[in-house]
Amino acid sequence: MPGMEDEMKRIMARVAALLAVTAGMVVTAQAADWRAGRGLALRHCGKCHVIPGEEIDKAQPAAGAPSFAAMAADRERYNDEQVAAFLSKPHYPMQAIVLSKRDIANVIAWINHIREGRGGK
Repeated sequence: MPGMEDEMKRIMARVAALLAVTAGMVVTAQAADWRAGRGLALRHCGKCHVIPGEEIDKAQPAAGAPSFAAMAADRERYNDEQVAAFLSKPHYPMQAIVLSKRDIANVIAWINHIREGRGGK
């Protein structure tokens, strides 16, 4: 039956496309390293943002700079896409900090690590 054969080909093409997209998401999620993200935060972000486990070193965060715990707690405002978009563009006072896509993925992985209740370390 030619009609059934064509329909099976379309279904198989859709399944293959879905598997490819899903595999890409899994690889991206696995490739991100939350420990590297924490290291980046300690190097670049700790002057303005409170970092879990480092609160003793910071008496007062910069005005308007949310702590990483606050970012992790606010999924609506600080979801992965919004954090990635924000970190991708130079902005005040972070113009001098340039992060690669991998760096951004690592910082997001660390925020998600905190979000999942595993703490900042």
